[in-house]
Amino acid sequence: MGTRSTAIATLTAAIVGSMLISCNGSEDAWTNEVSVEGLRKGFGGTNGDFDYCDGPNLCTAGEGDCDSNAECTNALCGRDNGPAFGMPRDWDVCVAAHCTNQVIDVDEEDVDCGGADCGQCNPVAGCSGVSGDADFCSHACRCTVNGSGDCDSDLDCGPGLVCKANIGDSFGMPSNYDVCVAAHCRDGVTNADETGRDCGGASCEPCPPPPNCGNGSIEPAETCDDGNTAAGDGCDNTCMVEGGFSCLGMPSVCAANAVVFGSCDDGSVNVTTGFPFRFFASKPTFNQLYVSTNGRVFFSSQGAAMSDPANTALPTVSGNNFLGWWWDDFSLCGADAAFSYSVSGSSPDRVARLVFADLGRSGGAPAEVAQAELRFVETANNIEVDYGANSISVLSGSLGVENAPGAATLNDPFMCNPSCSIANWPAGTTVIFPQQP
Repeated sequence: MGTRSTAIATLTAAIVGSMLISCNGSEDAWTNEVSVEGLRKGFGGTNGDFDYCDGPNLCTAGEGDCDSNAECTNALCGRDNGPAFGMPRDWDVCVAAHCTNQVIDVDEEDVDCGGADCGQCNPVAGCSGVSGDADFCSHACRCTVNGSGDCDSDLDCGPGLVCKANIGDSFGMPSNYDVCVAAHCRDGVTNADETGRDCGGASCEPCPPPPNCGNGSIEPAETCDDGNTAAGDGCDNTCMVEGGFSCLGMPSVCAANAVVFGSCDDGSVNVTTGFPFRFFASKPTFNQLYVSTNGRVFFSSQGAAMSDPANTALPTVSGNNFLGWWWDDFSLCGADAAFSYSVSGSSPDRVARLVFADLGRSGGAPAEVAQAELRFVETANNIEVDYGANSISVLSGSLGVENAPGAATLNDPFMCNPSCSIANWPAGTTVIFPQQP
């Protein structure tokens, strides 16, 4: 009986082993991982062997490598959590259900890691490879550098980063790879330093050119089209007007704008809108803007009032017929300070843009700067102000428009008069001033 039992056991092991090898070689293989074959649980293998759970003996929590929940008992098969248990980065380990629900619960130290059940958070061992490897970023080996990949979910990325799908080719990887990028690169709006919605800037993938850019016709998502896709001629390779240029007509004809303030501090300059604009319905149209370094734009020449840095409360006797996008004592004298204006589009949808970069606060620290883009929109006759990354620490400034002395309008909820600060318009804030009476 003993000899017969031994023979049966040997034959059974051989048959099961043959079945396992056959299954792993078929189209319905239990694993799609590429590695050196290990031994299964109950057949001479040890915990941590490749496909250790891929057999008739199910694994318990903390055992791996597994490929599906069906290979675990009283547990679920995690994803790429091997390093949390001292195994390679591509290994999956059976864990308690709360270790896969993408929230911090039970005794976890972070999302689905730490505590008695979920393995180590942020392990060092097992996190090998380089960015660009398949599944380089994982929950156990999170990528904390912008532009790292390949990832599969936000949990594979570090704080402030999200996993954005199919942008690998913008970061030197295959096009179907997913990459960890700044959260603003996937929020559906144009913000931070983006040049388009969720694209451009230092963190996001480059913005693709509009499909018909270069055909000489201005179409949606374009502000110019000069019949080519070359940059540096005023209309760039994505058919957007470049700073310091104005582009008009179709095909667009672009020309550099010469802007010289009378003084970099308390100075002013007048520029043209390129089209008739009527911001106050009770006043005539105009095509000139008188721009002050102190955060005001006048619709008619106001003499010395245009250089007034006093930022008194609106309404004020210091000038009239103006927009105070941030009336304060500013200066363009800093090394990085810059102003540019451009006109883009074709009638009746042209837009005049004024852009202030690193506008310093007179007497303030070098790091105290204001940034904004002002847009004067034809036909609608309204003004849009986009505020950038401002770092003015002192409560100051007046925001609003004034038709005549004693007649001012403030845009609710921006009732900061005259004590507006960075808290009133954080980066990405847009204030729209509709046409006034």
